[in-house]
Amino acid sequence: MTDGYTFNEARDGDRLRRQLDVIKDAMGDGHPHTLADLARVAECSTASASARIRDMRKAKHGGAVIDRAYVGNGVWSYTTLVPELARSNP
Repeated sequence: MTDGYTFNEARDGDRLRRQLDVIKDAMGDGHPHTLADLARVAECSTASASARIRDMRKAKHGGAVIDRAYVGNGVWSYTTLVPELARSNP
């Protein structure tokens, strides 16, 4: 999330942290979610939802193990295999 050279904490920090928290909470149910589903919940683009899934896999954001499955028509679903790792810390 904060690894890119275009990241600006003042401009992007709160927005990206909120997206990550919302997507972690949504994926914490252990059920499959498409990028469109996650983008709708987090009120972001599908590209941002995809980036937050990549962030979730990073150790500094919990190291979640996320499986993906092809749904069809170019759509994939993502499932957290250990849901408790996905949930945001209170």
